[in-house]
Amino acid sequence: MNVGHRAKRLGGLGICLALFSLLATGCVYLRFLDLKKQLGAFSENLEIRYDQATTFVLKRPVLQSKDIVWMMRGEPTSRKGGDLDRWIYWLAKEYPAEEREPGDFDIKIGFVFTDDRLAEVWFPLRFQEIMNEDAMERMFENVHFSEEDKREMATKWAWYTGPPDFGREESFLRILGEPYVRSETETTTVFTYRYNIKNATRKKKPERDDHSLVFVFSKEDARLIHADVNMGRMDVTVDTDKGVKIKL
Repeated sequence: MNVGHRAKRLGGLGICLALFSLLATGCVYLRFLDLKKQLGAFSENLEIRYDQATTFVLKRPVLQSKDIVWMMRGEPTSRKGGDLDRWIYWLAKEYPAEEREPGDFDIKIGFVFTDDRLAEVWFPLRFQEIMNEDAMERMFENVHFSEEDKREMATKWAWYTGPPDFGREESFLRILGEPYVRSETETTTVFTYRYNIKNATRKKKPERDDHSLVFVFSKEDARLIHADVNMGRMDVTVDTDKGVKIKL
């Protein structure tokens, strides 16, 4: 086979792989959109439990296990099979240099699947303080008015009935501990947290922070006014003035 034919075959293979990737990503986006629409009818489609963990029960599961691996950019830290497939992503908190603090502030996120569909998501019980039912319902009650950007695989909506109250600085310090970086402006205090998934199958550290949290608080009353949550391929921006934007 001459070089020209080989180049054409490789080029064709590259195009096929790119198209397959776009189609697969598009399917993931459509399933996330389906879930987002369900959250518009919050109490009908979702139940929140506060027993051993802060648990979100999805009554009409749509996301597949492969969607979670894609979103989190890797396999879970652990998994258990059986009637229910239970996954845990263990987000290990990063610290500057050799600094540490008393207490365990790693974040374990659990995913429970039924017939390969995501049925439950849980966080440590301490997250109840900022993930209370009222705040979650207020966050999603205006989702029916959202705008979709299929090119960017993003959706956003405004606060037509007012923003939720996610709490103050002290709540986030109790739940997450001291930030990796703490900075200030004249009117705000900013907490930045960084995490790595405990997963031996990942061979190298990503170029960007795959899992990070940035919270901006008003100095006037210490309330949360802005948040940027990066979970793998999902970026969630919450702003008390503008609303919510979710991008895959």
